[in-house]
Amino acid sequence: MNVTTFICLLDDNVKTEIEKDLRAAGNSEEDVQRGLDSRLCDLEETIDIQKYKEMLQNS
Repeated sequence: MNVTTFICLLDDNVKTEIEKDLRAAGNSEEDVQRGLDSRLCDLEETIDIQKYKEMLQNS
């Protein structure tokens, strides 16, 4: 997998961490849901996706 992977295809624990990061960044509920429905690369300007890039490279 790579950063163009849809978040819904990631493991549940990774999705949960992304959701936490989106909420911590102060996003509205609608924006959090929109973020979870997008690709990882789409969140690059919203949250730090570096740790998720590394997770994908190691899997």
